Amino acid sequence: MKNVEGDDRVLATEIKLKEDIERVLEVDERILNSISDEEALSIKPEKGETLPTYYDVIFKAVFIRNQSILLKMIKRMFHIEEDINNPIAIIGYESVPIVYNGKTFKSDLLVKLSDESYVVIEMNNNSKLGVIDRNLIQLFRVHSQILKKGEIYNKLKDYRIRGINFNYMIEELDNNEVDKYAFCNVRTGEIASDLITYVNIDVEKCYNLVYNNIEKAPIEAKWGAIIKEKKIDNIIKILGGELSMEEKEELRKTYEDINDDSRVLKSWIAEDNIRWKFEEKEEIGYQTGKEDGKETATIEMIKNMLNEKIDYNTISKITGKTIEEIQEIEKNMNKE
Repeated sequence: MKNVEGDDRVLATEIKLKEDIERVLEVDERILNSISDEEALSIKPEKGETLPTYYDVIFKAVFIRNQSILLKMIKRMFHIEEDINNPIAIIGYESVPIVYNGKTFKSDLLVKLSDESYVVIEMNNNSKLGVIDRNLIQLFRVHSQILKKGEIYNKLKDYRIRGINFNYMIEELDNNEVDKYAFCNVRTGEIASDLITYVNIDVEKCYNLVYNNIEKAPIEAKWGAIIKEKKIDNIIKILGGELSMEEKEELRKTYEDINDDSRVLKSWIAEDNIRWKFEEKEEIGYQTGKEDGKETATIEMIKNMLNEKIDYNTISKITGKTIEEIQEIEKNMNKE
C-alpha cells in the first residue's frame, strides 16, 4: 500500500527547500513600512565598517549571498572532509514548517547539505536561559522531519543534523570559546553516535582570543570572532587563508552593499527595537527589587510582541520563555 502520509511529508519538504532564499530576510512589511528611509540612513555604518554579524538579519544577508563561504565555515566547525556538492540550499523555515494558530515555527537558518544532512544555525545575543536545551530540542525536531518513514536501518546513519549556536554577550554561561557536543557514553566519554552534533560558539571569547594571539587561535574561533568584528578589513584579515581572493572580494562587496540596502537596515532596526523594548521592560522589573516585577514586565513584553504578530520562536529567543508558556499567555489574553 502506498504511504500517502509519508509521500505528502516528503513533498512538503521539497516544496519548502525550493523556496526563494530571499524569503529568509522576510520581515513584517507593516513594521518595515513604519521605518523611514531617514531613520535607516541614520544607522548606516561608516565606510569600511559593517553592522555586527551577530544580528540575525546581518548574518543572513551576508551568508545567503556567499554560500561558498558559509559552507567553509560549516566544514571547519564540524571537521567535514568530504566534498559537498554546491549549490547548498538555504531556507529560513524548517524543512516541514510547524504551524499553530497561523504562526510558523522556524530556525534562524537551515542549511541543506544533502537530502539527509542539514545544519541548523541560531544566533543568540539576548537570552541565556536553557541555551543548550533549546537548541538540542530544535535539532531533534528537524531530525524527526527529514527522517523518512520505513527507512532501512543501515541508512539511518546517513541522516545527520548539525547545529551551530553563536552566543554573544551571554555572561552567565560557563563555556569555552568553542564547545562541541555529541551523544556519548557517560562512563567512558566515547562518542556513541554523531547523528546529532552541536557546536556552541562564545563570540566574545573567540574575539578576545583572536585579538590576543591570532596566530595560535583555532580556526573555529576565528569564524566566531568575525561575528563581532565591525571593520571589514579585519574580517578579511582574520579569515586569512581560509578564503580565495575572489571570495575575499565578494565578501567585502557584500558588506558594502548591505550598508546601502535600506531593507536590510530597516530590518536591523526592527530586530534591534524588539530587543531594546524587551530589555527596557526587563530593567523596569529589576528596579522594583522583586522577581515578580521582572516577570510582570516579561509577560507584558510578550503580550506586546504577540499583538505585533511576532512569531513564537522569535519571542522565545528574546524572552527565554518556552513556546508553551507563550501560548498560555496568548490563551489568557484571549480571555481578557
